[in-house]
Amino acid sequence: MNTALIISHGASSTPQYTTPAASACAALDIGGKTDWFLPSMNELNQLYTRRSNVGLQGLTSAWWFWSSSQNNAGFAREQTFSDGHQGFTTKTALGYVRAIRAF
Repeated sequence: MNTALIISHGASSTPQYTTPAASACAALDIGGKTDWFLPSMNELNQLYTRRSNVGLQGLTSAWWFWSSSQNNAGFAREQTFSDGHQGFTTKTALGYVRAIRAF
């Protein structure tokens, strides 16, 4: 639900703004599966705790991932997969995206 809200809010705001992380996840079509979304902080943390099961072990500290959870109007929550650090960063920063399907 967060992914759809992010995209619709960007399209309906004045001025409009882009939503690259959420839009990239929503546009995915892998193996005929089109129900991908940008994970929340809780979902990202679940991926971190199971990182060896989902192919994310061994990532360096530079690898942080966007979440669909907002910190405030200018900052979104993110998680680093090398050490589990959770933080927030400006929404204009460059980061990585890990799309997920039903958890």
